[in-house]
Amino acid sequence: MRRTDPYAWMKPRDWQAILREPLSLEGEIKIAVDRENAYTRNVMSSSEPLMQDIKRHLNEIGKATDSETGFISAGFFYFESKSNSGEERFGRRSLSTGREEVFLDMALERKKNPAVRLSWFGPKLSPDQTLYGWAIDETGSGNFSIGIRDVVEGQLIDLGLCNCHGSFAFDKQSRYLFWVGKDASGRPDSVWRRDICAGIDVRCFTNVDTALFIDLSTSASGDFVFIRLVNGDQSEVWFIPSEAPASSPAVIEPMSALHDYQVEHWLDRFVIRTNADGADDYKIVTTSVNSPGRENWKTLVPHRRGRYITDVITFSDYLVRTEWRDARPQLVIMASCGDEYDLHFDDDIYAAKIPSQQDYNSGCISYTYSSPVTPPRLVKTELSSGESSTLLDNDNRPDFPSEKYQLQRLEIKATDGAKIPVTLLTKLCAPPGPDQPLYLFAYGAYGEITEDKFRPEAIALVDRGWSYAIAHVRGGGERGTSWWRPTLKQGKKTTFTDFTACAEGLIASGFASQGNIVAHGMSAGGLLTASVFATHPYLWAGVVAQVPFVDILNTLDDWQNHPLGSTPFSIWGDPRDEKDYQYMASYAPYEVLKPADYPALLATGGVADDRVAFWEPLKFTAKVRDLNTSSAPILSRIDLQSGHFGDPSPDGQLDQSALFIAFAIRAAERNRGCCSSAP
Repeated sequence: MRRTDPYAWMKPRDWQAILREPLSLEGEIKIAVDRENAYTRNVMSSSEPLMQDIKRHLNEIGKATDSETGFISAGFFYFESKSNSGEERFGRRSLSTGREEVFLDMALERKKNPAVRLSWFGPKLSPDQTLYGWAIDETGSGNFSIGIRDVVEGQLIDLGLCNCHGSFAFDKQSRYLFWVGKDASGRPDSVWRRDICAGIDVRCFTNVDTALFIDLSTSASGDFVFIRLVNGDQSEVWFIPSEAPASSPAVIEPMSALHDYQVEHWLDRFVIRTNADGADDYKIVTTSVNSPGRENWKTLVPHRRGRYITDVITFSDYLVRTEWRDARPQLVIMASCGDEYDLHFDDDIYAAKIPSQQDYNSGCISYTYSSPVTPPRLVKTELSSGESSTLLDNDNRPDFPSEKYQLQRLEIKATDGAKIPVTLLTKLCAPPGPDQPLYLFAYGAYGEITEDKFRPEAIALVDRGWSYAIAHVRGGGERGTSWWRPTLKQGKKTTFTDFTACAEGLIASGFASQGNIVAHGMSAGGLLTASVFATHPYLWAGVVAQVPFVDILNTLDDWQNHPLGSTPFSIWGDPRDEKDYQYMASYAPYEVLKPADYPALLATGGVADDRVAFWEPLKFTAKVRDLNTSSAPILSRIDLQSGHFGDPSPDGQLDQSALFIAFAIRAAERNRGCCSSAP
């Protein structure tokens, strides 16, 4: 299974050290990165006025769309908002006095270190509301420091925890902090219990399986800390009672093949979301805290195919679950007596996101509601009646002209006859047609759902005469487990053929035209767009491959040294298995490239990225350029300090969005021959 890789030199021998210290990159690889970045700047330099105009437009959209999110608890509104500079702020506001306390201001954190980024797990409030904690990635490489603020005193608590994996949890009394440790390769391998006052750490759990991630959480009631081991195929949950935080963890149900479950605590029992016994779209069961094993599980919500249960949130008297039906989220409210009702929404296409850590004893739930034409707003619903109202009465944002846009849900047939949902956004005064350039976005991996939420970059494109579409391809979870599990390992090509079918279907329906579409995907979605770039180059005006997982075989061959370990095997396959190897080789973008008239390409990466290494887009771009028989520009931009999500600052994110949009506009204009200065 040996391959010749003429660009292997672009991977540093000491890449793990560089991941920890991105600015230490030097030598011929640094020269190559600098050369690529300079070339991209030069090609896009004439678009600088366009990018500045796009940034101004995005800022204007932001003024109408920035919204607080959060929840009410014990007389306070706990919020997440944005400052005037666009930086995230976290804190609380007294409902009686209006006095505001800021616990974490990312603008201040970025003054100390411009590269810092919050953990994807987000900040957490302790169950007794005396501590507020967060995990910050100092370099973008997935190496987190945990900070805590004493809410009562307002003081920071110096923990000295700076080599963590990012997930953490408090016990009910706020005496202990549970956090995830890493091994020398950066993989999560342990759970530690920190006595916050004494400053003493005790290892309380060890994970020896490199194929598993570790996630920590505190139950909504605060009565339990949960340790969840998970990969793409299966999971296992352990629990620690808050009344005995120093006790050894106990397992709920031992791991078994293809069994995935999550646990919450409700009333006097555990509530479990599980796919056991063929419940592909999941069911909800309950079990005794004292005997939680599967043999004691009792069905609370039965499995119903086509109703994909994704989330369960408990309150003292109610249980709220999110079901995805026909690629749309539905909130279902269940009382402790078992009666339930659906929470209805007026729109046909929308997103509803429930902030974590709702007040367990509250009689209402808060959530953020939006759509591709509706800016996010925070809504409060009374659990007993379903009566809803806007949570924030002091929302002084200017009105957004939603009525100027047209939103459609289409269904396009895949090659095997499956119907792929496509969300299409256009200007009402400019119905979509073949002369209109189209921006087509997709992700399609890990069962992750691409929500139909408000996207400022989509509005910015549509305002410039474009159509914007989201292809909800298989690989995502929009239509349940059956929508993504068959795409694992040797079913992955379905994601790619779905995407090209969506493009071809939009063309056949008169909504787009060949060579007038720009495709965009990120990470595993970047693998998708890079793959269709290689196999169907004639369809696209351009392709944005954002931190794309394009060099899949070389990366997985080195799994023993990679921070992800063997976790990708359950998703993509094991290259040591001949059948898996041959299948991956048949679609891996880096492997399947051949001489062709390729469209314009923009591939991005970050030196501190611990998920998709920067040399993947770097190598891919170099190989494409050598094989390209067209004059289309082949560009890459490698950020020397950032990680997987790029420069985390508001300006950095604006710059990135403006670059993507400007690249798309120039690529489409070039293909139409409308701009002599186009690349």
